[in-house]
Amino acid sequence: MNFPFFNLFTRRKTKELIVHNLTLLKKIKSFSDNREFKTFKHIKIFYHTTSIEIPLLAIDIHRGLYIFETKSWSYTELKNASIQKAQSQESSENTLAFDNIQNILKQKFKEITHNQDLNIFNYLLMEKLTKDEYLRLNNSIKELLPESKLIFCNDDDLAITQKLQNATEPQENRYPINDLMGVILTQYTILTKNETYLCNDEQIDFIDHKLSKELNLIAPPKSGKTSILLLKAIKEIFENNYKNVIFIKQNTLAKDLLQKQLINIIEHGIIEFDLNSLSILTPQEYKKSNKQCQLLICDDADMLSKDFIFDLTSQKKYKSIITVNLKHSILNSKLNHSYNMPTTIFIQTNPYAKALNLISTLLNKNKIILVVAKKESIVKISEDLETFIEKTATIIDANKHLLEQTFSDVLLSNYESTDGLYADYTIAFDVDTKSLQALHHTLNISKIESYVLYDELSLDVIQTYKQEFLNEKTTSSDIVDT
Repeated sequence: MNFPFFNLFTRRKTKELIVHNLTLLKKIKSFSDNREFKTFKHIKIFYHTTSIEIPLLAIDIHRGLYIFETKSWSYTELKNASIQKAQSQESSENTLAFDNIQNILKQKFKEITHNQDLNIFNYLLMEKLTKDEYLRLNNSIKELLPESKLIFCNDDDLAITQKLQNATEPQENRYPINDLMGVILTQYTILTKNETYLCNDEQIDFIDHKLSKELNLIAPPKSGKTSILLLKAIKEIFENNYKNVIFIKQNTLAKDLLQKQLINIIEHGIIEFDLNSLSILTPQEYKKSNKQCQLLICDDADMLSKDFIFDLTSQKKYKSIITVNLKHSILNSKLNHSYNMPTTIFIQTNPYAKALNLISTLLNKNKIILVVAKKESIVKISEDLETFIEKTATIIDANKHLLEQTFSDVLLSNYESTDGLYADYTIAFDVDTKSLQALHHTLNISKIESYVLYDELSLDVIQTYKQEFLNEKTTSSDIVDT
């Protein structure tokens, strides 16, 4: 049952709705420990050009969405209140406006999924009203505030749970959290090639973090850092009306791939904003632009030249800056979790011959293969693939736009051109001490396995890489291929 719009006229002045950190709110949020029930506080729904705040939102994967409002109405206030129906009422301390929120949620859900089957249930958290006091209220109040939709200040966990579960009969895994909240919460949704993920708590905390003058994000590979940086930019533009955000990527191709990701987020989330408010630039383009901005985001700062980073941070042509993995930074935020880390396999062998052998074998899996080496090796592999197995590979040119290149299922790249690429398998060789950072980035592009091929002369280089970059979270193995 949905609450109708109404005004509750009391002697207090109307004020902005606030969700206090009170007892009932803590009880509801404590249910988030259950993987089948997750809560979101002070959440905003982005839909077309609209942003609407929901004080407390929860999802039960077996039942649907729950919307909560906290009210501090006491028995005395309700007993002496007069009630009047209203239309298009905004939520405040003295009003309810669930219908407006429900309509937006259902419209967005329908447009994205082409499905109208979304259960939404409304509840009031009555912080100053007991059940006994409610029963003494007159029937006109009870008609508009049905007991089944009220959670009283003296309700225990069992009573609250029963009221929520009584909303409807459960259906096993009817609304998977990633699928449903990925539709509703654009600003917390990571889109990959084949799947949709709801951000984890540390990613959400970063996206919601209030901007300071300078912030450096420390993030391991496969932590979703680039995605959440983009979501952070969108949130600042959409929610705080930022008109000038700059996002720096390594090269032209990486810039285009990020632009494509941005368009996917906008289309998937059904949101609208001026695309000119977010500029994606290469370091060279940024130097030439002399552009002042409200927010500057520099992804993979550890992969850019020290001279560029020095100029970037010293010129201060920004109100706020977020860098990623910048060494010797003081103000840091951190992501700790990595996802879908590939297995890294080190093979001491003839690198070039083994690379050709692996490519030939992996082609049977119908997956995307990325081969990374020095330029001369890449050119030779392309020629040999064409000659011996009649396979045309794509040599990646990071200085060309995405539309100028046709990607095949075998991608060939040097170590400086892998930013933004995707692969199921990665094969890397021609490693030297200057390319260790790039090697680490390259090996974590793949989804399934990464191969490092080296000969006896490169043993010291590989050992140095393992000592500097591998940790307990990395799955790796060593093979001597004779």
